[in-house]
Amino acid sequence: MHSFKENLKKWWWAVAIILFFIVKSGDSNSPIGKTWMSKDASIAYSFGNTYGKSDNFLNYNQIFYDHGSPVGHIHRTGIFSIDGSTINSNFSDGQPPYKLEYKKVDGEWCVVDGSGNIFVWDDPAKRE
Repeated sequence: MHSFKENLKKWWWAVAIILFFIVKSGDSNSPIGKTWMSKDASIAYSFGNTYGKSDNFLNYNQIFYDHGSPVGHIHRTGIFSIDGSTINSNFSDGQPPYKLEYKKVDGEWCVVDGSGNIFVWDDPAKRE
């Protein structure tokens, strides 16, 4: 018969292994629940429950600048779905749906639109 300490040690290892796999799967390469910014920070996409909305909520913001000063703004909302690495965007303002690609660019996960614009994760830990 095993002692309590031996059983506890076995359970600790089982829990540690399970937690390891949970952490690795949580580090999944998914665009959901994140905001993705263009390199110049003028365009942003947010996918998923980032604003207390539904899990497939899509938020789009674009700011127009003239000589460094903001002169216009577009804000669109809608829904999205993911099929493999393709993000199908469907806005509620009547504009036609379009596709974005989720892929690695220079070793970093990014969202890329049909024009080749690259959007990187707006990681709060990396902000200056």
